[in-house]
Amino acid sequence: MADSDTKVVVNFREDTSSSVSYETAEALKERVGASSMEDLIHRALVNLINATEISYPPDDGFPTIQQFAAIARIAPQDIEVQLISSLFNDFNEQKTCGSESQLEELLSGVTEENKHDLIDMRK
Repeated sequence: MADSDTKVVVNFREDTSSSVSYETAEALKERVGASSMEDLIHRALVNLINATEISYPPDDGFPTIQQFAAIARIAPQDIEVQLISSLFNDFNEQKTCGSESQLEELLSGVTEENKHDLIDMRK
């Protein structure tokens, strides 16, 4: 990226619904504890991103049972796939799988909504 693409000149105007005066920007910088005008602008942009919910495009969704099976076939044998009931349990009620059919059974209850709560891949 060219240096001219990464620098912006800000021309402050009067305070309106779509512009800010330099005095207001300075007061805002002091109020939020920004170290510089650049820091203030970056913070404002981050807040705008969060407010407008800009994010990366969605992926293809939860992997299919066939994709998990393919992963299981090429994964090192010392990796165990487990179904857990909570991120905070003590793993006393673990369900593990050692074959493709057991993997299919293990994953049959996993949905897009509960995938983070139910899948744990670790050694």
